[in-house]
Amino acid sequence: MDITNENKIGNQIRMMRNQLCMTRKTLAQEVHVSQNTIYRWENGLAIPSYEHWIILCHIFHLPVQNPAEIQEFPNPVPDKEFQTILLKQLDLCPDCRRKVQKALQQWYTLKDKKFKNN
Repeated sequence: MDITNENKIGNQIRMMRNQLCMTRKTLAQEVHVSQNTIYRWENGLAIPSYEHWIILCHIFHLPVQNPAEIQEFPNPVPDKEFQTILLKQLDLCPDCRRKVQKALQQWYTLKDKKFKNN
């Protein structure tokens, strides 16, 4: 596997971890590796073993396939788009809709601050 693909895999791991609001510590516990291992994967310094890749695919709800064969990773729904979809699906009065929207915006702000350090 070349360095470009390793970085692509690492970036995908980071992106999916952040999309699921997981810290490196939480993901490491789920995969049964150290936080440093997650850091190394995300920064293209190492790649997950096939066994770890299978676990990651299950956590991230991705189809299990050989990471070397992946041409494109699925993109998670961006936060703002997810918020719009969610609000359209909820049957709320206008006041409740505003409250939910405000709570979601506050949550995304906190999430962004928290995961800039992870």
